[in-house]
Amino acid sequence: MSRSTLNVRIPEDKHKYLRLKATHSGKQLQELVTECIDQYQQSDEDYMSKFKPLIESPNTKENAHGA
Repeated sequence: MSRSTLNVRIPEDKHKYLRLKATHSGKQLQELVTECIDQYQQSDEDYMSKFKPLIESPNTKENAHGA
């Protein structure tokens, strides 16, 4: 799986939490954020029913254009 950069602004207290959690768990910040997104996806009904098939399909326009 390829990786891409995600630039977002989040509240400072959330950023501090992620930094502390990453340090305490011995994980890199990017690993922790990926785990958080994975957990969110699993409980996101829209993702599971609508978006997951589009993302996983190798024939989508986005994948065909390398986006």
